[in-house]
Amino acid sequence: MTFLRDIPGLLCLRDESLRSLSSRNNAALPLGIFLAGFLAFGLVRNVVYAELRELRAAAGPLDYLFRLNVFPALVYFALLLVPVLISLSNALAGDGLGFTVSRREYRAWLMVLLPLWGALFLVAAPVQWLLPHFLVLGEFGISMGLLVLSSLMIFYTIRGTGRLGSVPPPVSAAVVVLSCLTLPILYMLAGTPYAALLVLVVVASFFLRRRLKARAARSRVERAFEQRIAALGVKLQDADAQHRAGMMQSQLGRLEAAAASLERAVQMRPDLPEYHYDLGRIFETRGDWPAALSCYDAARDIAPDCGQGNVSREAGKGYLHTGATDKAVELLRSFLQERASDPEARYWLAVALERADCAEEMRIQLHTLLEQARSNPGLFRKENREWVLRARALVRGGSS
Repeated sequence: MTFLRDIPGLLCLRDESLRSLSSRNNAALPLGIFLAGFLAFGLVRNVVYAELRELRAAAGPLDYLFRLNVFPALVYFALLLVPVLISLSNALAGDGLGFTVSRREYRAWLMVLLPLWGALFLVAAPVQWLLPHFLVLGEFGISMGLLVLSSLMIFYTIRGTGRLGSVPPPVSAAVVVLSCLTLPILYMLAGTPYAALLVLVVVASFFLRRRLKARAARSRVERAFEQRIAALGVKLQDADAQHRAGMMQSQLGRLEAAAASLERAVQMRPDLPEYHYDLGRIFETRGDWPAALSCYDAARDIAPDCGQGNVSREAGKGYLHTGATDKAVELLRSFLQERASDPEARYWLAVALERADCAEEMRIQLHTLLEQARSNPGLFRKENREWVLRARALVRGGSS
């Protein structure tokens, strides 16, 4: 199983494993690894320090979990520490994003950090069993297992924060040090486990209610679109009807049906650039770059300013993804002469320059993008923040 292979890869500092985990959507396995590690370490500590007898006298399984502080740990690590790490990373990077956390970032960081921390708990458990001694420094004492765990947590969290946030080691170290200021909250939660459980229930209820509402709204939209598509079905020879049907299908995520409708629209009216452009966007979403590029070039031949002028940028991306790097650089440079503040075009120009072995010019483009983000943070905190994060990763030699 790929997921289970990626866990040792994280411990071996493999960036491929980190990227693989960050792209996952299902949190069940990461959460399971975290809980397994936390419970293993907690049980070993209780056995070693003769507290297991007290746990056996607990009222039941729920009380048992309360005494192991499972619920406070979930609240602290998943709901507090991860967002704190992301917001501090964005703020200290100095790219204009401020103390922000997006849903996409939160999911990616959670998919990496939860199993990473769970694996570290599992590693520290046998150390705690074999070395139950305390290291005493004056009036302060710490068990060897907890010392090893703390050291590993700090090291791997600093590295994980650096890779996920695409920030240099000094910044990631500062992020982790500042995040340690939240530790009193963990101790407070451990003292009130029922409150921690209540927080988990409230958060889970909120997300469940939100998901159900979103699903219900999507169902209503789908029904409305289905009715409109059905109404358009009587106009099979109408290019505009085919185009509208295709765009509605794309909004429903039905890319195959959308492409089929838009292709029919293009066949009926090959003189309309918007039809070529919209079909190209569908092919791009599907990852079919040769087909997308063909559509963009057709749209450019008819109207160079098609798609609100974005067709040149899209064609530049198409050339880049089909291996024509020089043509991509030419088109993207031309586009940026008219739209110098477009972060997506500047990012892809930097990628093209990297592939053309123009490293210095690539860095100039990336730093220009990041400087634009710092000077206009409101815009980049919304729809364009993705390009800031990608540019930050590329500056540090990450994946493009």
